Amino acid sequence: MVPANRLGYSQFSGSELKIIQEIITLIVFAVFAVIYLGETLRWNHFAAFVCLIGAVIFMFLFDQPRLGSVTKSPQRNSLCGLPSF
Repeated sequence: MVPANRLGYSQFSGSELKIIQEIITLIVFAVFAVIYLGETLRWNHFAAFVCLIGAVIFMFLFDQPRLGSVTKSPQRNSLCGLPSF
């Protein structure tokens, strides 16, 4: 997962990656619950999916453009773990 996160973070922010991960997880689990566990989807499940779609809209459509490339965190000092500037 680390290479995927590094590749994804060059294009998406951490918040956007988390929203994507949550949506994929819930869709896969919903399919699993219906097919394998034999559960039925009810109106409140669909309402939750609508809320997730709202989260995607707020996260991606109203996101401010990032300037330049991804900024890297400061280098860590190997002796005590403090940032070196």
